[in-house]
Amino acid sequence: MLNQEPETMTTPKVGTSAAASAPQAHTPPRHYLKRLAFRLADRAALRRAELRARTYGVIAADRLSRGGADHA
Repeated sequence: MLNQEPETMTTPKVGTSAAASAPQAHTPPRHYLKRLAFRLADRAALRRAELRARTYGVIAADRLSRGGADHA
């Protein structure tokens, strides 16, 4: 094992809590979060539609290669 210096432990200044010395958490504005939620929902819906269309295309190609939709 390498000879390392001991790690220096620091404590918060007397009279302050750890939360007070931590960086302030920033909450984005509500209108931004709402717009982001709608954008993500639209993107997910588009992705589902693309996957559904691709799935139907694969199923149709498989059925045609097997001799049509009647041949299950």
